Amino acid sequence: MRLVIDANILFAALIKNSLTAKLLLNDKLKFYAPEFLFEEFAKYEDYLLNKTHRTKENFKDFYNLLKQKIRIIPKKEIEPFLKQAKEILCQKYFFMKELTLFTKPIRVVYIFLLASNANSALQEKK
Repeated sequence: MRLVIDANILFAALIKNSLTAKLLLNDKLKFYAPEFLFEEFAKYEDYLLNKTHRTKENFKDFYNLLKQKIRIIPKKEIEPFLKQAKEILCQKYFFMKELTLFTKPIRVVYIFLLASNANSALQEKK
């Protein structure tokens, strides 16, 4: 199964050895994220280290393991489709046009990745 993860999922797994952390280690799951995911991590690393129940060494080891498991989608692969993704979302969810969920560029990136992963998963099954 293919899953797109955002920074909140990564952060939750790093803070606590939880079900989320265990799922991220599951070999049957493939994870995808936009390249800015790890930029977000860098911004909040000190905060996360203060909140975690992990030792600093365990935190770093787990982070490095997750970096290996998550396939990063480069910005250059996403950018050409952002305008179209936003337009599709606004048309489909026209009644929600004013909600920031669908207008924030980051959310559009995640939704685009979800859609493209769903599409490529369908293509693989054919």
